[in-house]
Amino acid sequence: MRALSSLFRGYVIIRARGGRLEALVNRAVAQGIGLWQLERAGPELLVARVHAGDFPALARAARGLGVDVSILRKEGLPFVLIRAGRRQAFVAGGALFAALLYVLAQFVWFVQVDGAGTVPADEILAVAAEAGLRPGVLRERVQRDVVERRLHLAIPRLAWVAVDVRGAAATVRVVERTVLGDDVRRPGHIVASRDGVVERIALVRGEALVAPGETVREGQPLISGMLPPGSAEYEERVAQGELPYVRAAGTVQGRTWYRGLAEAALAHSSETETGRVHRQLVISVGERRVEMGSPEPPFADARWELWEWSPGWFPGLAVTWRVAREVRRTQAPPDPVAAREEALAQARTQALAQLPPAAEVLDEQVSVWDDTAAGVVRAAVTIEVRQELGRFEPIGGPAGGPG
Repeated sequence: MRALSSLFRGYVIIRARGGRLEALVNRAVAQGIGLWQLERAGPELLVARVHAGDFPALARAARGLGVDVSILRKEGLPFVLIRAGRRQAFVAGGALFAALLYVLAQFVWFVQVDGAGTVPADEILAVAAEAGLRPGVLRERVQRDVVERRLHLAIPRLAWVAVDVRGAAATVRVVERTVLGDDVRRPGHIVASRDGVVERIALVRGEALVAPGETVREGQPLISGMLPPGSAEYEERVAQGELPYVRAAGTVQGRTWYRGLAEAALAHSSETETGRVHRQLVISVGERRVEMGSPEPPFADARWELWEWSPGWFPGLAVTWRVAREVRRTQAPPDPVAAREEALAQARTQALAQLPPAAEVLDEQVSVWDDTAAGVVRAAVTIEVRQELGRFEPIGGPAGGPG
């Protein structure tokens, strides 16, 4: 509290020279003048701090004792304001620059496309601009659902669209269809591709069956392709003898998790060849068998190599060549730290390999534990991502591919 008070009131660092420094300190205490951080730099030299408002009284007391007091530095808010007042143009320029940065940050200045292949990026950007997403637009005026719906309707070749606005940049992420022609008009539903929590739904066609915040299971319908009974399109299809189904379309973004599991041995063994070699040749002709050399080597630890030859021009002939090389096995001492790092790296690699290209990594949870009974360290890495949860499933059976 004293430090904060000193900063707000302002204080000065003083230097006192003279032979009666103790008397000056005693007189300051008697007059209620606060001195702190006193440093005796020499027999007749004292450095201390005093509130700016108390300095005139301290200077008068010093003159009466024949002590010379001077200010080394001024600190605190009042002096900062005084210095700022002398540089009004600099302060005003800084404030104007900060205000300009704040205003510019409220606009979208860059729009890019990610994932486009056969569909030209310029075509996607043109449709997005018609829907309100263009450079120079206010961020708060960008309606992501409207932009995604317009892109779905205007460009049927797009199977999935998501608009991501971060700072002054907006990214339109797309996935193109892998089926064309009549398959595009095949009726069906949007179902969950995996377990997750729904965050946002952009409905293009069909009826949304879930809402943001709901937990869904793999295969659960998210957007129904069945027309609601009583609707004009439902009655029209039924009157024409058609089934009241359409191809559901839309985007269902949500959070989901991918997990990787791995283990690493606490202690590793290595093998080194000693140079001793044992060989055996076995020749078989029909039921007759000739062995040259013992089937077992004269040493305990061996690494076997085997070659077999059976010529087609001599039915029943088989030649087997076996070679055993002696090895010396050594056991390294347990290294828990290295084992944990190895298991963790393998588990993380396994989890990351499962992520789809458009997934946005949000969080990572790590768990490592020792299994001393098995002589290994086990690790689990769970990666939380935001991705498209829906996939198209035609009516009458699972989809043969992404729609």
